[in-house]
Amino acid sequence: SFGDLYGSYVEAITRRISGNWLQSTVDVKLRQAARLYINFDILRDGTITNVRILKSSGNRSLDRSARRAVFASSPLAPLPSEFRGSTVQVNFWFEHTQQ
Repeated sequence: SFGDLYGSYVEAITRRISGNWLQSTVDVKLRQAARLYINFDILRDGTITNVRILKSSGNRSLDRSARRAVFASSPLAPLPSEFRGSTVQVNFWFEHTQQ
């Protein structure tokens, strides 16, 4: 899989998106742990497209905050030159822990 072949690239994009996630924008009333799943494509030049929530957290502010983190991370580093495809589809999850 892409992650097995290009682990350092995957780690870099994970750090970038996680670093852009402002959990302070999540509704302070959310006291329980929550997780959401997002899917998006990365184009050869690192541009993120087709961002969609696969499974909502059930909390609108958490979902918005996670989407904003993904959009704020674009563009990412270009796809590895050894990768022959034009896009990579990514499944990414965010987890808000109990406060």
